Amino acid sequence: RELYAGYERNYSALRSFTTPPYIRHVEYYEVKDEAVEYTDPGEHENHFLYLHGLWKNEADNLVHAQMTKDHEDYIALKFFGTSVNAVMAPETGEPYQVKITLNDEPVEMNRAGADMQYDYEGNSFVHVDEARMYFLLDQDTYSGGELKLSSNSAEFALFAFTFGSYQGGEPVKGS
Repeated sequence: RELYAGYERNYSALRSFTTPPYIRHVEYYEVKDEAVEYTDPGEHENHFLYLHGLWKNEADNLVHAQMTKDHEDYIALKFFGTSVNAVMAPETGEPYQVKITLNDEPVEMNRAGADMQYDYEGNSFVHVDEARMYFLLDQDTYSGGELKLSSNSAEFALFAFTFGSYQGGEPVKGS
């Protein structure tokens, strides 16, 4: 399953009556292109996006709608798979960092995707400097957990999540 953050795909899913929408907040569907304050309900279902803080929904993506200091706004999702990737971009071109936690802890190095970095305190993050897919998790076995992505930057734009299910990790290109 791929999860899309923009309202075009979410509204299409709602209209289809066959695919559930990707974002689990009623207020997301009440307005377009406006910043809305969200509260994480706490209980999460697999493979849906949950928001906390001020976010603006746009046609193709979600944008963090304010500067923060302590990563208090976030996107959460409960997942199962061998890999998790996120399509992100700087909203106006200014690079930023996205703090990534797995089950409310830094991502362990043996589960980190190719784009994961660590600061001097051991926090896991990705540096977003261009529009592309970022590799967050790469696990040898099919398993699950809860990811949280947060950034203090108002540049943080999320388009989609993708998941892999290859036992032993993602295949190497050309093999």
